[in-house]
Amino acid sequence: MGRSNSSIGLRQQTETEVQVLPDQFWIALPNEDDPTRYCTITGKVRIILQEPTTIKSSNLVLEGVSKVRLQHPGRAISTGTVRTTIFHHQRKRVSPDRTYKFSAGILEWPFEFRIPANMNESSEGLAKSSVRYCLVSETCFAGWNTNHVVSETPIHLIRTLDCERSLMTNQLENADIWSNKLAYTFTILRNLVFFGGSITMRLELVPFKKNLCFLSFKMQLIEIVDTRVNVKDTSKSNRLTETEIASQCFDLIDSPDSMVPTGRVHGDGTHDEALSFNVALCVPGTLTKCRLDADSSQICIKHRLDCKLDIQNPD
Repeated sequence: MGRSNSSIGLRQQTETEVQVLPDQFWIALPNEDDPTRYCTITGKVRIILQEPTTIKSSNLVLEGVSKVRLQHPGRAISTGTVRTTIFHHQRKRVSPDRTYKFSAGILEWPFEFRIPANMNESSEGLAKSSVRYCLVSETCFAGWNTNHVVSETPIHLIRTLDCERSLMTNQLENADIWSNKLAYTFTILRNLVFFGGSITMRLELVPFKKNLCFLSFKMQLIEIVDTRVNVKDTSKSNRLTETEIASQCFDLIDSPDSMVPTGRVHGDGTHDEALSFNVALCVPGTLTKCRLDADSSQICIKHRLDCKLDIQNPD
């Protein structure tokens, strides 16, 4: 749910209310870098008048602001924040072109903005760094003791996948042999993870030595945040942080039912046994714990999955 913050003048303090009401507070941008594509933001500006009032003009603008915490290399304490306007749509007049006296009641004027589909998406949830967009309305009234009214309503631009790509299942696989004692295969069944969903992984462990005991398996989801004040001068004020946002440890000692024969038979008639099972790690669904992936000129957010297998070596 969006919210509207107003800064109003003396006479209109208890009489006039200005609201910016977009049709959608969440605007979906396509996941492609195509400067020829555009997205549309529509809505209306609502003005509630308690008495007949003369309005000179009512204008609306879409503004994007980036805030990045400034921290120089070698310093553990932040030295402030840098605020940069990254997007400013041309001011649009929504009221009639001339000064007009309106009767008491509710006025509603529609608006429409076209924005490029390849612009930076919103980045929210970080402590002191963000990319935010806001619809700002400024309404000017006539009269010697009046002031203008400024109303701000935040909107959120998110990057989404098209239907065809969201249904694709791209697996990621990491297979290797460790010290000629263990062959392992880690397979992520789906590399596209939705906010608040889960990451499912399939494990296949084949020991080459007897008495090799699997103790536990741990999954950690790491969030990597790179904030940049000056993109060209990367040494001036960059800040790269890694934070664990989700983890889970699976006990493998009490899992004899997961031991299945691999079908490989040795000369003495014995066969190897493999541990094969699926594990799932839940992804947080709140911005206070997990941020969406973003790749803008000021803020870059990515995620990495770390896995750790704890074994007891008979040697």
